[in-house]
Amino acid sequence: MLRFFRPYLFVLLFLLAAGSGCSSIHESIRSARSSFPLKYFYYPSYETVGAMYKTDPSLAIELLERMSREHPQNLAYRLTLADMYKDRGMANNAIRLWFEILDMSKDKGVLDARNLKVYFIPIVSGQEEGMRPYARMIDKPLVYDHIGMIYFQNAFFEEASDYFSRAAEYAADPKQKAGLYYQAGQAAGSKKVEFFISEKDGKPYRKAGGHTVLVDPALYRKKEKAFYLMALALDMTDKDLREEIEKKLDEADQEILKYEARPGARVSQAN
Repeated sequence: MLRFFRPYLFVLLFLLAAGSGCSSIHESIRSARSSFPLKYFYYPSYETVGAMYKTDPSLAIELLERMSREHPQNLAYRLTLADMYKDRGMANNAIRLWFEILDMSKDKGVLDARNLKVYFIPIVSGQEEGMRPYARMIDKPLVYDHIGMIYFQNAFFEEASDYFSRAAEYAADPKQKAGLYYQAGQAAGSKKVEFFISEKDGKPYRKAGGHTVLVDPALYRKKEKAFYLMALALDMTDKDLREEIEKKLDEADQEILKYEARPGARVSQAN
């Protein structure tokens, strides 16, 4: 009985909220929600919730979470929610959701989302928001690439490098595979930003618990170099990408030589 009256309850609450001075639909929804438990609330459309994100991201996330729980097989809800989490810096939630999306594809190994209508939120400057086809196949390379980027943007460079390289292993297209190995190399080389906090007597140190330990900056550059070499070993037709990787490889070589030329340079493992 309650389910039958929910749409009418929403209309009534919206009119009451509008009469109280709310200037937009999401303000009306928030005002109506404040007086009633969630289970009595009738939710607006997926597109309306997506459009709310720009002005009220916390409300949009709350509504889409509830909608996703009620419709766990709705892939569009999950894709939009994953982007919302990523944009708001909710890394753990975004990564968990991408793994759930991957689980949805386990039976077939891939989800055809090329014609799936998804609400895109403007998380990148200049990106057009609104409903449009996702236009991609969802497979392990795509999911691992997204997870790697979330880790990278949150300065977990080792994890980012790991997931970019996993994505590359599953990618079939040489250009895509090379690009992912390139990203893995970039993440591996970024360890120097995450780890190095000071230098003493010309030697780099990092924080390890309550003490500092000596590390070898060349170690991370060598990992970076290894990914670039894997990319260059592929049959790439993209000359610009090849030139960019060759440039980064040369920079890594120069850094390795510089660090190894320092007096007392050595590798030290830190827990």
